Amino acid sequence: MGADITAAFAAGQANLGLAAAGIITMVAVVTGIGFIVSMLRK
Repeated sequence: MGADITAAFAAGQANLGLAAAGIITMVAVVTGIGFIVSMLRK
């Protein structure tokens, strides 16, 4: 049973890391698009 809990915890940590990377990527893309749009409007 302890091994199952450890495996589940490791999987949860991996999913959390992927979610954080996805959010950071989305923020970077939105920021980049906003920067490009603001440069084009000048």
